[in-house]
Amino acid sequence: MAWQNIQNGEALSSVRSKLNTLGASFNPDAFESQRTILSTNAQVYADGTAGIADPLLTTAGWYYKNSSDITDKINWYYVGNIQADPDMTADSVSNQFAIVDVRAGGSPYFVVYTAPEGAGDAAAWFRSRTVYAPVNYDISAYVGQTVMLYWGDDPQEAPGLPRVECVRDSFSSVGPEAGAERVLFANISTSTSYPAGTYEFVVEKLGTTVASVEQLSSLSAFSGVAAETPSVDYSDTHYIELDGVNDQITVLGSGMDALDYTSTWSVGIEIESVSAVNDSSYTTLFASGDVAITLRKGGSNWGIYCFGNGNSVCQANTWYAPSAGSKILIVCTGTKIEYWLDGVRRANMSMNTTHRNAATVDPGTFHVGKGGTPTLYYTLNGWFGGLNNLMISNDAFGSNQVAEYFGTQDVSTHSYYSGDVYDFIPLGEQTYPSIAGLKGDATGILVNGTVDDFVER
Repeated sequence: MAWQNIQNGEALSSVRSKLNTLGASFNPDAFESQRTILSTNAQVYADGTAGIADPLLTTAGWYYKNSSDITDKINWYYVGNIQADPDMTADSVSNQFAIVDVRAGGSPYFVVYTAPEGAGDAAAWFRSRTVYAPVNYDISAYVGQTVMLYWGDDPQEAPGLPRVECVRDSFSSVGPEAGAERVLFANISTSTSYPAGTYEFVVEKLGTTVASVEQLSSLSAFSGVAAETPSVDYSDTHYIELDGVNDQITVLGSGMDALDYTSTWSVGIEIESVSAVNDSSYTTLFASGDVAITLRKGGSNWGIYCFGNGNSVCQANTWYAPSAGSKILIVCTGTKIEYWLDGVRRANMSMNTTHRNAATVDPGTFHVGKGGTPTLYYTLNGWFGGLNNLMISNDAFGSNQVAEYFGTQDVSTHSYYSGDVYDFIPLGEQTYPSIAGLKGDATGILVNGTVDDFVER
């Protein structure tokens, strides 16, 4: 991977504006102490993509995954020179560092810009640009780990984390790079023109050391993901295809009770396509925390198996399998789980009270198609096939609601929609990778997918 971000430079007016806003966000007291940067701070994410909350809700910080848009990148300017005494020169900056939850092989990198002096400058708006990156800009060896990415002095922060050292990239660094040059600003960045998913990470903290003082910034993003404003009208032009390997749809929503076995709820979804492989494996439809609702691929008999805390909460052979065009509805009453397929109740299962009470969900979140929930007996795989029109309710549907749900496709036209539906999400209708409910209460994202997984009809 080669560095290819701001090779063509920026307009000088843009840089001056950036410096003005950076100056407004950095004050002398905060600069030499720990502080928090919110994801809404446009002064920091500036001319790049903003960080969002981790869609998996496992790591605090700013999440980023590059899209298929070849201009997509981050430039998070978290260091601005407003110090008068001592002045921040290049040789007074002894490191930059970031605590990074690594989820893909492409590595972010650090950049330090110095102020122009009028003669011998590398560009109109900066004198020198020094880029620091790991070898080949590659951190694929650390996927699944949280690391300390840094250049220069080994940071004092988080001594127990694996260290990934960055070194000066002579190809991308330009200018005299003299130690006495005054620092303009410094940032963490990614490059443009790489395939979607080359970069995926969560940056928890950013830091630098100036004049032997380590300065630390925690990154914070509000719960939820950056989704488009939901449309008020239903559309059915796309659906989402999952690969059965690691694709998943993560749904977030405050006050959503779905998948809590001790609560009432109903979740419905439409099947666009289904795996032709019948190997008796357990394929996960919905999951949250240690809860998973699965169908077992057994030819004409796709039984339903509901797990919690590693145990079977309830299960049933149905002797029926979903097919392309099927609708599935799962209803939880707090004591029983009902499984409805194409308007017919195929199972009405009493839950094991002990296992039900031991099961734990992640409040306000659940995953569609996510495998890997641990159990004591079985391996739970991801869903393979196309899915659409996710409906979530905090109520256990009765017979009238069930009949209406299976009667027509557009849930937003149903009589119970206003009062009984938490949200209704036509999958694939937003801009990849975002999803959004028509009511605006649920948002989400397709994790580990590609833009092609938003399938157009």
